Amino acid sequence: MAKYIFIARNTVPFANPAGLVVYRIAKALSDLGHDVDIFSLNKPTGEQKIPEWLTDGDKIHIKSFDLTKKNNISVYLRFILTLFSKIKKELKENKFIYIVTHTNPLYTHWVGFLCKLFFYKRVKWISSFTDPYVRSPFSGYAKFTVGTGIRILEQKLSFYFSEKIIFVTDTMKNYICRENKSALNKSIVIPFFYLKDWEKRILNCNADRQSRDDQRLIIMHAGSIYGNRDASKFLNALEEHESTILFKNLGVVNQKIQYTSNNILITNPLPYGEMISYLKNTDYILIIDSFFDNIKNPYMPSKVVDAMYLHKPIIGITEKNSELAVFLRKTGNISIPNDRAIISSVLLKIKRKGTCDFSLYADSNLSDKFRELEC
Repeated sequence: MAKYIFIARNTVPFANPAGLVVYRIAKALSDLGHDVDIFSLNKPTGEQKIPEWLTDGDKIHIKSFDLTKKNNISVYLRFILTLFSKIKKELKENKFIYIVTHTNPLYTHWVGFLCKLFFYKRVKWISSFTDPYVRSPFSGYAKFTVGTGIRILEQKLSFYFSEKIIFVTDTMKNYICRENKSALNKSIVIPFFYLKDWEKRILNCNADRQSRDDQRLIIMHAGSIYGNRDASKFLNALEEHESTILFKNLGVVNQKIQYTSNNILITNPLPYGEMISYLKNTDYILIIDSFFDNIKNPYMPSKVVDAMYLHKPIIGITEKNSELAVFLRKTGNISIPNDRAIISSVLLKIKRKGTCDFSLYADSNLSDKFRELEC
């Protein structure tokens, strides 16, 4: 079996979405018998931690480097020296090893380039673009900066020197690569998926279902609502369903969104274990897509994974034929356009016990995808 070293940010024990993307792929490869290490650059951002009962027994070695404003340079230097020392050690036992770099944190792909530069063919570089980077619709009309130029060069080097490139969706792959045939030929689409092992632990954890006195249908959104996620029409539509629906948002809501309905409850962000406990008691999980003026969102909201672990049906607010809409159709969930009248009409007809089937996205059914990483 092969040796993989992942470079990421705030990976387990943190519940950072980008870190969890990396960890899922790392664990899936580990479960297939590969030897996996993660080098994680951690920033003290107050992010919630993953409960230990969820990661106990995982055969992944995590080396963490804690960054602060005062020690960034010394930590990065120690990080590079430790990584290179690890690579040299592994190459004594292996003909080659895999280095996997991720778009979050920024400039991580430069580490992959340095590894390729120093170790050449004995390092096989896989770059992961599961977050917006150079061509990002989230950037809007932001001015060109030195940082933008550095990222453009970094992406070009990644596309040229990487043996494989990971994307989450086909739309995202085509959007970022555009007409770069070389990058397209190297690309692999690994969709957001769930770990069967974690699924069992989550469903069997001590956080049981709570008794519910309120007989209204419960809809929850896991995490804060901000940026291009437009929840205003959904929240306004809830005014017409105060006697039948209760909505809970486990996180803050963009202050620009105004709502007056009494069936909306907003909490502070919760630790991952508590959030999972709350979600066990919902009837539906709400997923709000990002909306842009000129294009459909090429990315997939990572919150779909929480629903997968809990087998909870999803109500998705998105555009027709977006990546999220396609996913919802495949899995038997509810897709609604971002229109108040239509949202209200669907909520009026919604049933307490929704159905869904996420089995297509279990790691055990994606083994062929993970084998495509071999090169």
